[in-house]
Amino acid sequence: MKDFIENVVRLMRFFLSSMLGLLVTVFGPFISLINSKNKFKNLLITFLSIFITLSMLFTLSKMLDL
Repeated sequence: MKDFIENVVRLMRFFLSSMLGLLVTVFGPFISLINSKNKFKNLLITFLSIFITLSMLFTLSKMLDL
């Protein structure tokens, strides 16, 4: 039973962090496009959000031993 609860907690953490990463990746560049006229800043924010999402997925895959 303890293993089951631990696995459920891991899955919930995975889904919550995946949703957060998806929100940052999808909405971050659009918000920066609305708020800024600087193209370099928009590109930097886009790459930064993609990097954060990929690093989070890599970390989660190592945590879950995938």
